[in-house]
Amino acid sequence: MPPEPDKEPLWSVLWTYSWGKALYLLLGILVLIGLDFLIAMNHYDRFFTVLGIEIIVAMITGWIVFLFLDRRKQRNSNETDPDSIEED
Repeated sequence: MPPEPDKEPLWSVLWTYSWGKALYLLLGILVLIGLDFLIAMNHYDRFFTVLGIEIIVAMITGWIVFLFLDRRKQRNSNETDPDSIEED
């Protein structure tokens, strides 16, 4: 039986709520840690090394994304704010 056309899929409905986004983030982290366990193959030093590298990469990526979004936000606020235009 095909789904009714007016119903949205569950993953799409969950994405509209903030707790749904947090759930997806938690599931993604758990999948990543599970893959780390598979890669490490019961070697704890390898597991923590890979996990540490992933955390550092995630922090640097988040910081760069934050900088780009903040810079774009400042540029947009300067363009729309009439008080920020300097008069000669």
